[in-house]
Amino acid sequence: GLTLVDRSGRPLVTQECFAVYSRHPLAFYLTWVVALVILPLPLILILATGLSVSATKLVSYSFGTMAYVWWLVAVALSARPQWLDRKIGLPEIYFIHGMLGVLALIVATIHVLQSNTHKVWVYWTGQIAWILAIIGIVYAAFFLSGWFVDRLPLVREAKRRITRILTHQVSIWVHRLHFVAIGLILIHMHASKPIANLTGFLPLIHAYTWPAVGLYVWAKWIAPRKQAHRAYVVSNTPLNHDTHQVVLCLDERAPVYEPGDFYFLRFKGANVVSGEPHPFSVTYTPEIEAAKVVALANEGSLAAHTRLLTFTIRELGDFTQHIGKVPVDTTVWLEGPFGRFNRVLRDDPDHQRLVLIGMGTGIAPILSLALGYAHKRPTTVFHTVHHEDDFYYVDRFTELAEAYPHNAYHHKVHRYTPEDLASMLGDELTTARYVIVGGASAVLDSLKMLVAMGVPAKNIIDERLTM
Repeated sequence: GLTLVDRSGRPLVTQECFAVYSRHPLAFYLTWVVALVILPLPLILILATGLSVSATKLVSYSFGTMAYVWWLVAVALSARPQWLDRKIGLPEIYFIHGMLGVLALIVATIHVLQSNTHKVWVYWTGQIAWILAIIGIVYAAFFLSGWFVDRLPLVREAKRRITRILTHQVSIWVHRLHFVAIGLILIHMHASKPIANLTGFLPLIHAYTWPAVGLYVWAKWIAPRKQAHRAYVVSNTPLNHDTHQVVLCLDERAPVYEPGDFYFLRFKGANVVSGEPHPFSVTYTPEIEAAKVVALANEGSLAAHTRLLTFTIRELGDFTQHIGKVPVDTTVWLEGPFGRFNRVLRDDPDHQRLVLIGMGTGIAPILSLALGYAHKRPTTVFHTVHHEDDFYYVDRFTELAEAYPHNAYHHKVHRYTPEDLASMLGDELTTARYVIVGGASAVLDSLKMLVAMGVPAKNIIDERLTM
């Protein structure tokens, strides 16, 4: 949505200029159009103009082609392209990735059911690829997607129990069965004479296939060694019985993070945690540690020019349950930064109140945003936890609220009610910008509550901490 304002910031036009805009940027919808229509279209046109078959067979060939192209786009998106993350956000990239996989499976199923061939290679490569796709989609929907887990408590509990055996790392490798399916589909198309004889079809297929596969290989195996930012643990301090504050030191040449950003962290040589990268939000840059950095640099332990990043990590799941045992000086590779919070908030008018809602360890990026915006615009922080000892950053928030007259900090055990928010925000309830970070089910409940209270959906952005 777009609102025109005069030089003083007063709105001139209050209607949304894009009727399709809800909570997503225009780039989100353009990505869908490119993936669903623009990329498959040249191949479909080649089929339509080059095949002399019945309409039913043409539809079958077209559906099979669309499914293949959508799988390739899903593979490319799984490489987490940073330029696209900054435009639409990594959760949206994962959403498109997952939905393309589902849509591809649907049209591939229609293709399989309509196909009628007695050629062994064509039949079995298609059948096996289809079965692998079904296994991959079902497995990913349960283990790698937050959609079902976020909304269904029984599914969430079942996943928690099963992941004691099937770790996230195992899930990733099962998900990579899609590459076997892609190889089988290539053989399938080469073995089909009507397709193989089409001028330009297979070269274009290869022109789509190898860049997508190459991008994935680069992002997962080559780039982490060439482009990842090396850091190491300066301190690992318990904040309570199950949460640790991990401070990392990295070279100043690494890209500067923006408020609310997160990195994928991979701890090298620490046998107590998995070697797979996992995402964690930056809590803040600890300026108070600068003297410590200088002292360590003088001792030769650190480079002369370094930066520190603080992460707040709870011992939960197969990756973080032993995070407290990671020793100082452990090497860490960082991929990122990722995130769109700052890209959205920096375009807001300075007079619009920023309401930051952090639940549990979701308070980590909230502190980062509060430190970045408290001096720029009126900011209110709502901090909710399950237990009293989870209030580990109260002093920092209180200092911010006292330093700037238009800021406020509220914290309580358990969630805030609609009555609480209405009384504390007053007339700004429906005009404020909201950022919500926390457990997935809690974030979804908060979204429903705010929308029911009259807050426009376009005013809310969120980040869900799915296990």
